[in-house]
Amino acid sequence: MFKNWLISLGYFFGCFLVGSFIITILNYFNILSSGVISVLKIVVPIVSIGISGFIMGSHSREKGYLSGIKIGATVILVFAVISILIDKFEMRSILYYVILILSAILSSMIGINIKKN
Repeated sequence: MFKNWLISLGYFFGCFLVGSFIITILNYFNILSSGVISVLKIVVPIVSIGISGFIMGSHSREKGYLSGIKIGATVILVFAVISILIDKFEMRSILYYVILILSAILSSMIGINIKKN
């Protein structure tokens, strides 16, 4: 169980780092406008946590929403600590974290249901 959790976190951070790197390259060379870049900065973590939640759900035996909560809470804890350390924690961050955890829960439930079929 712990191994699946670590694998899922590895997928999250891998997808997150690759997505962030691509956004940085696109921003550096001014390929996309700043509006598109700001949307991508929101979409990349949601997709990354969705992928990790899907993998976590496909490895769990039952109750995919609990697997999604586990992986979502771990990622949110990391993000919240970083936000507090750089002193940039705002009220809209809470909405962002709720969206992230809902994405993890939904994708984990999808992952467990696809595994059963």
